[in-house]
Amino acid sequence: MPVLVAVGALLSAALLIYWGSCIALFRHAFCRRTCQGRDRFRPDSPALAPYGEEIAEGIRRVDALPYEKLTITAADGIVLTARLYGGADAPLTLLLFHGYRSFGACDFGGILWKYVEKKGYRVLLPDQRAHGESGGRYITFGIQERRDCAAWAFYLRDRFGPAHPLVLEGMSMGSATVLMAAGVPLPETVTGIVADCGYTSPDAILRKVAGDMHLPASLLLPGVYFLCRHVAHFDPLETTAPAALAESDLPVLLIHGEGDDFVPCWMSEENYRACGSRGILLLIPGATHAMSYFYDRERVEQALYRFLTERMAAFACVQAESGGKR
Repeated sequence: MPVLVAVGALLSAALLIYWGSCIALFRHAFCRRTCQGRDRFRPDSPALAPYGEEIAEGIRRVDALPYEKLTITAADGIVLTARLYGGADAPLTLLLFHGYRSFGACDFGGILWKYVEKKGYRVLLPDQRAHGESGGRYITFGIQERRDCAAWAFYLRDRFGPAHPLVLEGMSMGSATVLMAAGVPLPETVTGIVADCGYTSPDAILRKVAGDMHLPASLLLPGVYFLCRHVAHFDPLETTAPAALAESDLPVLLIHGEGDDFVPCWMSEENYRACGSRGILLLIPGATHAMSYFYDRERVEQALYRFLTERMAAFACVQAESGGKR
């Protein structure tokens, strides 16, 4: 009897440790924080070196642009907020989705003002759910965010009309958002996707990061995913970027730094293979996570502008063939 009591006590302690660890990981990875996005931006952060001051200047330039504040309600009732930049006669609208615990002016500050001021594009810059001014308690690594992306795309289609082309663009988790959005219904005005340093799936990146932290992913993630399903009401295993891309016919430009040790380069290579002939893969030697633009501005800008020009031309051809009735 004492042995059974001891065994029971050990099992109870092990369960408490296990579920305590799962809850801690769930909160760490998925729950909204007070200090994230703009609140945690530091130009002298080692992750931004040596481009921190340049990124800060990009943020200032974006913040100086005039914008319209927009809100929509997601399918699950969360209020989402975005800023709309650019003039009424823009030839193209870009939907830019920022990364995990980041914000749009940081992730796109180097190029966004050029899109608006030099190219005359219109830009929608949403705060992803559980970030910035958008509502929501939980970050879902692109699972729910992909539906938010589609909701914004339909909003823009309804506002600017079926003859106005849209391109989805994302950075890091924002890339996973736009890539996985390829697998949900999108308006016919979406003509392409740009994905910079995106991962293949929530499960893949969580396992990679758990390995970096020397945590037993195969043991802990089932418990974490149970909490995701029953507390945050989403399934991290619901889809993957390659599965979504296999269902889509949208052209995709993928950009990734070969020096990225956070989201490894092979993830964009796997996403690229899922695109088939519709994909373009641009690898930037030495570039660390989300830094490809700063490592080689000329190549990245050239690839971006060529892709966007081709997508506008292709959309115009379809419009002409259909008599503008799409």
